[in-house]
Amino acid sequence: MFSWFIDTMILPCENFLRNKDILEEIKTRKFDVAIAEPFTVCSLALFEMLGIKKTILVSSCTHIDLILPHIGEPEDFS
Repeated sequence: MFSWFIDTMILPCENFLRNKDILEEIKTRKFDVAIAEPFTVCSLALFEMLGIKKTILVSSCTHIDLILPHIGEPEDFS
């Protein structure tokens, strides 16, 4: 069951990242900052590919282990 969930996250990300025309169009706009919900890490890969160094991650959840290093939160809560 969990593999279905992972597949539904990975497939759209892979398809988007393969679309070179869209990626080149976005890259030409030279964004200074990118904002994303880190429910999946696809957006972080996208920002890296586009050369966007400043990112803002917004989330309605707290302490998602995978994103803690990216938002400046300590991984050790003690």
